[in-house]
Amino acid sequence: NIASYITQLTFHSYEEVRLIELYCMSTYYVTRELPFEQFSEALRFYKQFGHVGRALKASLFFIQIELQQKPYEHVLTAVEAVAIYAEEHNHLIDATLLLDIYYIKGVVESGAGFYEEAALSLKQCLTISAQHSIYSKHARTLQLLCFVMYQLQHEELERLLQQFKAYISFTENYFEKGLYDYVYFFMQNRLQNTGEHSSI
Repeated sequence: NIASYITQLTFHSYEEVRLIELYCMSTYYVTRELPFEQFSEALRFYKQFGHVGRALKASLFFIQIELQQKPYEHVLTAVEAVAIYAEEHNHLIDATLLLDIYYIKGVVESGAGFYEEAALSLKQCLTISAQHSIYSKHARTLQLLCFVMYQLQHEELERLLQQFKAYISFTENYFEKGLYDYVYFFMQNRLQNTGEHSSI
């Protein structure tokens, strides 16, 4: 739909830029090729005119594309820049977006082997969740944080598993319960150096 008049769109108004961004995203989903120049120009526009939320969402979209094509180490600089930009404009963005940013930062940092940094980012997610009662990524955050703490051989791991269990007891989400069971039995296998929980 947008392609039929994409050449008439300019980078002079929010509505036009938003359509260009949507065109770029849709093109990527269909062809796996991002119209990079147009997307970058849209991102520049958002930053220049103070559309902080849109700039961050576009940046996160780009980072997720990069993660599909490049090693974690190569994406680390970009995700750190996004987190800094978010911190500088914290008062202009909602908590859900901030949660997404710290979560993806934790994912990239742990994937790159920077476990201490990843632990800090994921703990920040838990803090944001608690402050704003947002639990959309809570189970996945706890899952990843458990694995990060395991890598660090941190004594906090047992407490985290208890926290994860307490959270699961309040949800009827079977996916999240399965996620907890997987993490729990995986950790028991590793911590007790036994394979008896593998079949579970």
